[in-house]
Amino acid sequence: MKGEKKHIAYLIDEMKVGGAQRHIEGLIERLPPEYCASVLCLEKSGPIGEELAGRGVPVIELHCPNLWSINGASTFFRLRRMLREEGVDLLHAFLGTACLIAPLVKSGNIKTVTSRRDTGFWMGKAFSTLAAMVASRADGITANSTAVKDAACRLEKIRPEKIEVIHNGIDVPEVTSHEARMKLRHSLGLDGNDIVITQVATLTPVKDHETAISALVRLAPEHPRLRWVFVGDGPRMEPLKHMAANMGVGRHLLFLGERQDVRDILMASDISVLTSRSEGFPNAVLEAMACGLPVVSTDCGGVNDMIEDSVNGMVVPVAAPESLAAAIEKLIENTGLADSLGSKARERIGAEFTWENTVGKTCALYERLLAGKGSE
Repeated sequence: MKGEKKHIAYLIDEMKVGGAQRHIEGLIERLPPEYCASVLCLEKSGPIGEELAGRGVPVIELHCPNLWSINGASTFFRLRRMLREEGVDLLHAFLGTACLIAPLVKSGNIKTVTSRRDTGFWMGKAFSTLAAMVASRADGITANSTAVKDAACRLEKIRPEKIEVIHNGIDVPEVTSHEARMKLRHSLGLDGNDIVITQVATLTPVKDHETAISALVRLAPEHPRLRWVFVGDGPRMEPLKHMAANMGVGRHLLFLGERQDVRDILMASDISVLTSRSEGFPNAVLEAMACGLPVVSTDCGGVNDMIEDSVNGMVVPVAAPESLAAAIEKLIENTGLADSLGSKARERIGAEFTWENTVGKTCALYERLLAGKGSE
């Protein structure tokens, strides 16, 4: 231990900009004073790691992109030695490779927690078999949604009682003034008469922006002031631009790339959309609901932990542009419904998905494990 504090080390591949990395950052910022934290990157740090290091959090790079190489073997033993020398009490791992290695490197009284963050859509049989063999060595396992827990039980043969669902958390923001909304819109070339739909997601195949563009094709003729905003970067940027242009809706689409003012953009929007084929517990939906936006999301992953269809949001089938367009049309035509869904969404997030709840449940798990009581 560092003094009398309990030392929690977070293990991940790298601290780039991503949901798991933001979650680690949020936990570290909010841990009670009886804890201290460090971050161990199997490969390299990254923007979020640099932010944490700037605040005095130790961020250690192990520079090992391939754990299954000769260098990987030496990294394994170096990591085990480092955990002992740094007085780590509990190692909390996030994402695939880190979750495999964490239960194997622990020694002595060090406890391990591994966190599942997606439904394993990327897992091959070899990886899921290896994950199943290692999972039993973890002292605790968390999942960030019911769907992620179910997938881990199915793919990794983990007993349901060993996995604790701890949802992502968020700070519910204050409502933005009309003046601030209009200022942000004008900065994007939008005005108060535009119908602004915002979709926050990396431009990758699993996010299925193609369905969004196909829905836009159905909506644009009746709604010439409709503007669909893609926030995020990725390898599908140029193909999606070509698709939109070829389908005649290029002028209705804004590609903003990666932004640091996502919350401000959401506050200036009318509707939020998610078209993913697979998700764990999408922060994009969490943040949009916290901002009081009506959300239309595909039925994937942990969405149903947050959205009750037609009560505090709308859920449509995956890869169904007709259903997506119909749901959006309903919100455009019925602003009372849109306002009600947005208001109830904000209430739900404030009641159940705050950082206070997330940190409280996480620290309760840490305390049980450090006391030797194991997962419940």
